Amino acid sequence: MSKKYMYLFGAALLALTGIGATAQSAQAKTAHHYRTNVTRNVNANSYFVNAPQSIGSNARVIKGTASKGFRVTLQNGKKVLASTYANKKTGRYTLRIPKGLKADMHLTVTAQKGYWHPYRVIFVKTPANQKAAVQANKKVNKKVAKKTVKKPVKKSVKKTVKKTPKVTTKSSVNATVAQLKNQMNDLKIRNAKERVLYNRDEADLAKIEADTSSKVAAKRANLKAIIANAEQALAELDDETGNVKTTNKNAKQRIRKSAKKVNKKANKVNRNRKTTRKSNKANKVTVKTPNGNWQSYNQRWNLSQKRGLNEQAYKNGRYGKKYISNAPYKVNSVKNNVWTISYQNRNKNQSMTLQFLTNNNFKLTSQNGHKTNVSFVRY
Repeated sequence: MSKKYMYLFGAALLALTGIGATAQSAQAKTAHHYRTNVTRNVNANSYFVNAPQSIGSNARVIKGTASKGFRVTLQNGKKVLASTYANKKTGRYTLRIPKGLKADMHLTVTAQKGYWHPYRVIFVKTPANQKAAVQANKKVNKKVAKKTVKKPVKKSVKKTVKKTPKVTTKSSVNATVAQLKNQMNDLKIRNAKERVLYNRDEADLAKIEADTSSKVAAKRANLKAIIANAEQALAELDDETGNVKTTNKNAKQRIRKSAKKVNKKANKVNRNRKTTRKSNKANKVTVKTPNGNWQSYNQRWNLSQKRGLNEQAYKNGRYGKKYISNAPYKVNSVKNNVWTISYQNRNKNQSMTLQFLTNNNFKLTSQNGHKTNVSFVRY
């Protein structure tokens, strides 16, 4: 083979290898460009953006929803008109549109975060066309609403359950009747005893009033007799001399002053009699046995034949240490409205004396041989 053919063959091989390399590089470039521009078809519910289909040229705000935390931008071609971020909790966003929109423009709303960028296209219309489109959408929505039929809702029926009445027997009825009769008899006996005591007190008051009224009447009669005798003597002396008349005037004044003093004393006696009568009625003590709930400035007592004697510290609405609990006790009356109570506390015999001032008030005069002066009130 000659050298010419060798050169030609080599040149042909070089040309073929160069063409293949250029083709491979071109394929590689196109493949890389394709990967950068194409968005992968990922789950549609995870990445999205919603926007109105059309707006008027006089619109200034666009509202919608997008994927939470995505950046939302409004573009006219490559020019960015507005941008914001979707709310991280709700995904809502609002874009402020600048002035200068014109009809028949095509705007794009994109939500972008990293590799993903879903978008929507918005058509710009004139205000009149936009109103017409909105009204047409409303009519369509009304027709769809009429077609949807509401299903009847079943009302929940409450089941009435009849309660079984309580069965009452004759024996239980008779027992309750007997209890009521016993209570009525006790009340009658108490009322009778209280009436007897009241009548006695009324009789004593009537005697006192009669004695005081008779004494006052006797004093008044004596004073009147003295005044009459004095006036007669003065009249006799008036006839004798004129000097005696002047002295008689002074004597009359003295007698009248003494009479006024006596009348004042008599009125005081009547007032005292009325006050004593009222105080006797108010302070009438009719205590058979000391029992019930009693309170001092730092203690509370509970006296009952069933539960016994209970003594506990009490101050400012709070209970404290319990000194005596359910101790059996005995009661003896010493004088009028004075009682002694003997009881056992911690295997020791103890006693105390009470002096009742009223039905709802007494004084603890002594306790276990020590003199005291503590007042208790019923509560």
